[in-house]
Amino acid sequence: EAGPWLFAGAGFDVGHALGSRRDELRLGFQVAHADARVVLGDPLLPSLDGIISKARVGWIHDGLDSPIVPRKGLGFEFSGYWFFKSPGASNRFMQSELRVSNAVPLGKENSLLMRLAGGTSFGSTAPPLQQFTLGDSPASVDLEPTIPGISHFLISPGYLHEVAELPLIVGKKVYVTGWHDFGSVFEPADPRDYRHSASLGVVAETLIGPFFVGTSWVGSSDHQ
Repeated sequence: EAGPWLFAGAGFDVGHALGSRRDELRLGFQVAHADARVVLGDPLLPSLDGIISKARVGWIHDGLDSPIVPRKGLGFEFSGYWFFKSPGASNRFMQSELRVSNAVPLGKENSLLMRLAGGTSFGSTAPPLQQFTLGDSPASVDLEPTIPGISHFLISPGYLHEVAELPLIVGKKVYVTGWHDFGSVFEPADPRDYRHSASLGVVAETLIGPFFVGTSWVGSSDHQ
């Protein structure tokens, strides 16, 4: 069992709005001390202790009509990182990630949804603390967790159908929604372990945030 993973550090981040203010460019730098120890389990697993320092550049485009339940528009977030130091890394290395959300209205009550996400270490062998995973992030919470790797992708098509409208003192609208997640985390020389899930549920836009009730079916390339 790995843990606890402890991080303590400082950094700065500055942003500048572009054009119509739907776009924002961000630059930042962070330095931290990481302490990731193995307290139970296989002693061959690495215990990592050292400094993480990195620079970041990001571009955010917010063209969706709602941050909670988008019905139309396009939004994306790009992040590029340059790691100067990281426990377990022998050299400096780069990483980048891209997340895209698109909603296309089909009439007054329906919308076609698409989420895309991907990340790469550009062929470098990323140290354990900087490897990508699926199944433990908001973008892929419905997928079964994967073994970490240096690259990843996620494709999530979905559908949204309006079924009711809430009183103004409660919120806005209620939707039935369904989507399919398909993705993988992989190393260049290793077989890709594809993960996928299908989800169906009801989501409501309330004054205190989204309320969701649903169910998921989860599978992978080697079992279902």
